[in-house]
Amino acid sequence: MDVARFSAELEGFIGSTQWFEDRMLPGLRFTEGVKFFVDQTQAVAILVMAHREALAAQQEHPFLSLVFEQSPTHCTFSLQDGNYGMVKSAVLHVAEIPPGRWEFWMEQCVLYLPSEH
Repeated sequence: MDVARFSAELEGFIGSTQWFEDRMLPGLRFTEGVKFFVDQTQAVAILVMAHREALAAQQEHPFLSLVFEQSPTHCTFSLQDGNYGMVKSAVLHVAEIPPGRWEFWMEQCVLYLPSEH
């Protein structure tokens, strides 16, 4: 995968006209940009972490940032509040996420790309 090209394609998602849901992840909605990311990479772990970690934190933190940093050996996940304060972090072993830093935002149980805000 050409990561630079993929990043540029993601920047093309601005605003959102519809939300998607997965019946296996109740309560979580996501935008076209997130769906594109998951469809292109098969990185379902993004949705799973949003569902498992971020939905519960939405009670206390109305805005969250989910950051995935993929290196050749592992992926670091951090869940941050609206002021980039750390809520939770973990090391994941997810090969599907492309190398680099990938950030997603969540508000009102909707996961979206920063460019879609």
